[in-house]
Amino acid sequence: MTHQHKSFAILGLGTFGSTVAAELVRFGNHVLGIDMDENRVSRMANTLSEAIIADGRDDLALRETGIGHYDVVVIAMGEDLEASILCTMNARILGAKTIWVKASSRTHPVSFPNWGLTVSSTRKRKWGNTLRRCCITRWCAITLASATVST
Repeated sequence: MTHQHKSFAILGLGTFGSTVAAELVRFGNHVLGIDMDENRVSRMANTLSEAIIADGRDDLALRETGIGHYDVVVIAMGEDLEASILCTMNARILGAKTIWVKASSRTHPVSFPNWGLTVSSTRKRKWGNTLRRCCITRWCAITLASATVST
């Protein structure tokens, strides 16, 4: 089965987000990286399809990125619960159909009741490998219509 290339928007280009983004690009996907830290964006600019300095908590700034048109939005900022919730909410409001959220604890998924998201609180490397396998093999993202929470 051939891999069908997808478009991804990664919010948060820390260790986890930049690793996932680079792997997705390596497999031929279009990847937009978004972070409010200029150094992180600069570091990834030559690797990603697009890299933008923006605050995902700001719905107007996020709207300008066109995030609602991407196949998958990955919220990669599990350590900052407030930012994670606001970015997720904004992505959903702006039309994102498939959203994956990195959770930093077992209680993190409780913050997203019935939002129809895929939330994972497993270790960063394990979650990143799972995400990569999902993108490379069969498209196994859970959409807003039928989501699960895995902890």
